[in-house]
Formats: sequence, C-alpha cells, structure tokens
Amino acid sequence: MDSADLFSLPMIREKDTCWITVEIGGHSQAVVLMAVPDVINESIARVIDQCVDKGHGIGGFTTLGFENFQHYVLDSNPVPGPGADFPPKTAFFTITVSNAVRVALQPGALDPAIPAAISRSALDSARLARVSSSTQFGYMSGAQEWATGAAGMKRGGDVTWWEAASTSASDRMIYQCDPGLGSPAVPDCSQIE
Repeated sequence: MDSADLFSLPMIREKDTCWITVEIGGHSQAVVLMAVPDVINESIARVIDQCVDKGHGIGGFTTLGFENFQHYVLDSNPVPGPGADFPPKTAFFTITVSNAVRVALQPGALDPAIPAAISRSALDSARLARVSSSTQFGYMSGAQEWATGAAGMKRGGDVTWWEAASTSASDRMIYQCDPGLGSPAVPDCSQIE
C-alpha cells in the first residue's frame, strides 16, 4: 500500500491459503476512515506473528482505532449501551488474517470480543469511581449491558453486538486469534502486498 492510495472497504488481498481483509468495524455510519499504510501493515504483521506463526497456526483479527470507540462509550454519561447510535468518529478498522474469505466475516460487528472488551473497560472504570456514586452505578450498569450483548453472541455467528443487546435482557484490543478463521500459511501471508 502506498501512502497516497485510497481503497474501498472491505479490502481483500489473498495469496494461496492466506486472505487478509481490512474493513470498517463498529456500529456507526462512517463513510471515510483514514490510516497510515505502515500502521495497517504493522497490524497485519502482528496478527500473523501472534496467531499464525507462534505455534497457534490459526487466523485472527486486530482492531485499529478501537480506542476511539472505547473512549466515546466510557466518557459518555450515562454509558451508552450496545444498541445506541454511535457517531462516525467511533468507527474503527478490523484487520483479519484467515485461510478463506467469508461473506459475513466482520469481526468488528460479529465477534463477542468487541462488546466484552467494552464491558471489561466499564468494570475497570467502575472500580476507580467513588464507591456508591452515580458514576460508579453508571459504569456498572453499562458493563452489565455490554456483557449481556456479548453473551447473546457466538464466535462465527451472524448476530451483531448491537442486535444481541436489543434481543437479550480493557484496554485497547491488540489481537484475537480464532481457530474458526482457519490456518493461513505464514509464507503465503508474508507475500501479500
């Protein structure tokens, strides 16, 4: 990828057994996301290193810009639930390495790790809030709502976290390995440009 290139998303690159997909994650109406190509390439390399190469031999995904979404949720009062409308600034990239492309891959929308990460972060914020304060209660309620959304999902399923939250009563994510994404080969992945 060159720094002046513009790409439509999702962007898919493949070589034999390795498929790399870059797409918009989250529940917002973002039209344009900008990222430095080197950062995307570093993110791809991290997933290959952590999931495919380090003895796991499985695919995985990473997020890029997830902290913008996370900060928006945690800085709001009250904490918005998964079914809320989120502004375009909360969109983030998901970068997936797998051995095949799936029509409904979209881990930024379909993987329970996303709402689970928000729930953990809300719990952490609740622990830091003044005991029995409305702020602590807001974080605890938000954590429960996001955890409920995650519980209504399954990895590899087709229910988004905002749909799961409406049908059911961390820190920045670095990567998530998933055996359901197959076994891409490191040599194939490293040859994709």
